[in-house]
Amino acid sequence: MDEEALERPLKEMMAVVVADARGCAYCVGAHSMALQHLGVPQETIGLLLQGLDEAPLPAEWIALLQLARRAAVDVHAITDAEIARLWSLGLSDAAAVEQASVIELFIALSFFLDLFAVPLDEPPSPEHHLG
Repeated sequence: MDEEALERPLKEMMAVVVADARGCAYCVGAHSMALQHLGVPQETIGLLLQGLDEAPLPAEWIALLQLARRAAVDVHAITDAEIARLWSLGLSDAAAVEQASVIELFIALSFFLDLFAVPLDEPPSPEHHLG
């Protein structure tokens, strides 16, 4: 794929909901920090963890995030109606492929990080700089 079909904040949000569904504290923390760095308000990040119904996000994003959460728990439980809803919201073929790839990547990463109990590094302080 030459160009990304999904925006970076959406992919980071997918990482948070997949990590939350799988119980990977490292991944939730790391991708929450990435979202903060991208300018996503803390309140919105919190809503990713508490439920997406109140999140101030486009309907397409909420549908993609809901599917990501369900796929992280049991991909076989995804129904044809859920997939049809994504198509009805205008999901492109490229976005569908990228979404599946992102979900798969974050499931694998959460498994690896949990298996080895990798601790979350704190972000460097503002005083820290290279050079």
